[in-house]
Amino acid sequence: IKAGAAGHFDFIAVHPYENLGAVMSDGAESGFLSMADSIRKMLKDNKQNENMPLWITEIGFQAPIKPNPEKDAQQAEAIIKAYILSMAQGFERLYWFEARGPAYGKGTDHGIIREDWTVRPSYEAVKTMTSLLGSTPKYLGWLNLEKNGYGFVFQGKDAKALAAWSPPGTTNKIKFESPVKITDLAGKTTTL
Repeated sequence: IKAGAAGHFDFIAVHPYENLGAVMSDGAESGFLSMADSIRKMLKDNKQNENMPLWITEIGFQAPIKPNPEKDAQQAEAIIKAYILSMAQGFERLYWFEARGPAYGKGTDHGIIREDWTVRPSYEAVKTMTSLLGSTPKYLGWLNLEKNGYGFVFQGKDAKALAAWSPPGTTNKIKFESPVKITDLAGKTTTL
């Protein structure tokens, strides 16, 4: 903007790898959730359209090349948190880097499909999320759960859906007035 691009762009794109890493290591969802407001403030302070579309054109979380249940589950959790937290603050697009690896020399890559074409749990997690929320989910609001847990409500494909989790190292109990259907990241459904 200061170098002369003011008024000559249609959207803002960011690559918040570190923000997602902080969510996964430290439970720093509040920092991730502040991105859109910070960008909009920067636009306003620079006399730009503060309602400009916001995109995340690259984000990812690495998993080992060879199957590793713990690390693969972390990547599955990371991809869902990235999408949920991004939609909740109004990012219009999010692009995961990358669909299929190659490795980067340390035995890991960002792909939700391994280089040998086997799928990681993160692939199944995205499949589960999109089957529940549909292709154009509508964010409805959030719930402040006990012990700083997170709950985000969406109008999903067929019904309202609550995406909820607890910070690392904590467990939350949630009470509902009627039976609810619980779906885990792998798509397994139970009724409680």
